[in-house]
Amino acid sequence: MGRREADFTVAIKNQCAARTGYKCSNPNCRRSTSGPHSDPSKSTNTGEAAHIHAAQPGGPRYDPMQTDSDRRSIENALWLCGSCHKLFDTDWQYYSAEILIEWKIQAEEKARAEQAGKPQASVLPSPLWQYERWNHETTDDANYVKRDREIGSFVGWFNDSSIRCVSLIGLGGVGKTSLVGHVLKSCSAMLSRDTVGIFYWSFYAERQTSVFIEKLVSFIEEITDENLTKNSISPLEGLLRGLGRIPPMTLVLDGLEVLQETVSAGSAHGAFIDADLRDLVLSLTDTKKPWITVATSRFPLTDLNRNPRARSLKLDRVAPREGAQILTNLGVLGSLEDAAQFRNSLTGMLCACGYSAPLYLYTSFEPRQVMPSYCLKISTVLSGTNYKGSSRTTKMRSAWSRTRSSHHWP
Repeated sequence: MGRREADFTVAIKNQCAARTGYKCSNPNCRRSTSGPHSDPSKSTNTGEAAHIHAAQPGGPRYDPMQTDSDRRSIENALWLCGSCHKLFDTDWQYYSAEILIEWKIQAEEKARAEQAGKPQASVLPSPLWQYERWNHETTDDANYVKRDREIGSFVGWFNDSSIRCVSLIGLGGVGKTSLVGHVLKSCSAMLSRDTVGIFYWSFYAERQTSVFIEKLVSFIEEITDENLTKNSISPLEGLLRGLGRIPPMTLVLDGLEVLQETVSAGSAHGAFIDADLRDLVLSLTDTKKPWITVATSRFPLTDLNRNPRARSLKLDRVAPREGAQILTNLGVLGSLEDAAQFRNSLTGMLCACGYSAPLYLYTSFEPRQVMPSYCLKISTVLSGTNYKGSSRTTKMRSAWSRTRSSHHWP
């Protein structure tokens, strides 16, 4: 059988193997895949370059939005031993693309550290959080389109105990909250941070820092035997004084831009307005225990710019295949060219792609017979109870209602 268009070249296979130190990328295997042959002039190889997204339709984790060039690229290649390759392609529903991308990142980082002679801690996964407090609901929509590269970076930093703060930065509507919600709620198999609990807070819903800190301290006191507020001037003082006794936790802060300096502030752009919030985030970043703060904002976290324990992930507009996948998930039919044109007209914003599809398609393309039923579907989605409470969604729903009425759409 000849080589298929999406098959890896020999050069890509060799590069993939070399980037892992010729070891299986499964963090629970790490078996060497190269060794000596009985013939002194030869060596043996038991490793295989696996496709993260399958090369052919019907294969494990096949992504129809990829091109053949994407499928045969080094970014889509994962070095595995033969046993792990067979296991992952047999049980591909469990071993998702996100998990394999994270393992690829881990394997290459471990190979880099081993080459430099740095000791590495075990990467065996820890149990899920024992305690959870979702004060406000994050998003994890069933129609969420996975952004593999961004998820891989986020998970890699989250699992690195030396990293104490990960911020997702981008304009409103690019999917910051959705990505965090998806990973924390639906990708638990990828997470191995040794924290006992998770505390989620949205400053969109409640921007008073004093209320947030009181709720956080109350949650910690509930799950520990600590009385942090005793003999303390304030809940924040009690929390900071007790950090050495408190088990590490995951703290999620959504919508931090409401408490940051705006663009007009010049060099102070992105600095925390509230001193208590700044002191808390900086203290958690510098504490010895592996706390991690996950933040979303439209602005960079200026106060952490030079902190080696902080990482920032900038989310841009969705890629063409991701925008097209959103439309497909919502029932839009048509060519990829039409989907790409639509996505570009909305500057690649996730929320715009999800909510404005019928408005754009009806006014910019030749009418299609599928559109009346699709308009009805979008109308149902926008009026559904699952989307209530969002000011952005409310505005989109109102605009949709007016447009539908003026055009006499169903």
